[in-house]
Amino acid sequence: MTICIGALCADGSAAVVASDRMLTNATLATEFEHPNSKIVSLADGCLALTAGNAIAHTELLRDVVAVAGKRKTPDVAIVAEITKQCYSDRRSQQIVDRILLPRGFVGFAAYYAAHKDLKPDVVANIQYQVDYYDYNLHILIAGADDSGAHLYFVENPGACGCFDAIGYHAIGSGYPHAMDALSALGCDPKMSVPEMVFVVYQAKRRAEKALGVGLATDMAVITENVAQHLTDEQIGELRAVYDEMAPVPFDIAPIQSILGTGTRDTGDSDVSPQA
Repeated sequence: MTICIGALCADGSAAVVASDRMLTNATLATEFEHPNSKIVSLADGCLALTAGNAIAHTELLRDVVAVAGKRKTPDVAIVAEITKQCYSDRRSQQIVDRILLPRGFVGFAAYYAAHKDLKPDVVANIQYQVDYYDYNLHILIAGADDSGAHLYFVENPGACGCFDAIGYHAIGSGYPHAMDALSALGCDPKMSVPEMVFVVYQAKRRAEKALGVGLATDMAVITENVAQHLTDEQIGELRAVYDEMAPVPFDIAPIQSILGTGTRDTGDSDVSPQA
């Protein structure tokens, strides 16, 4: 229940990211906007945005920062691979804690060693829970190094994909709205940084129509080994520009002609680009 967006720009040399601040607790049927940003720095010029379990990402990203910090300005691809491994490790530990330990197995080795002594249906049941355990965390990684800007996505069970070829991606409950907006607005890595900042901002605003997406907005622009976070004042100015966008008028007479005499209304209508 959130929205996180990333897009490449400036001929693939920079990236723009945006997110809301909404946190949702499905168990308690409540949601609220947290004061802290969902945009987290993993290394110089490399940021992570998360959707899903609001707790799981904290320690996982802390692990990533600790490992990536041992390298001097690591490539974005390396940071993505570190994140993938940390994700897999955290998920495996949670499986041990929640599935294996309650059944008396201290780890995977003990569980597999006991297979020969367990009934096949018991093994099948446990293995099914292990194989399909959902860590419920999605991570969007955007960064820029000396090879250009890059966009990666890490998800359960620790799979990693690169979105450089597409040039943009989104995660969270607002994903359909954001992706539709990015496509409709012609999102392209050839766009300049200012163009992409407003395109991504528009996509975030469109995503606010989705359940669980907050109104607060955080954004950052990433160039080689540098991430610049937009200030609240800058976000406010973007909001003003967006809110003042005039509706696009069109003459409904040709549509009236197509429909024939079935309808009688005439005149001009407005279609807002924010709809």
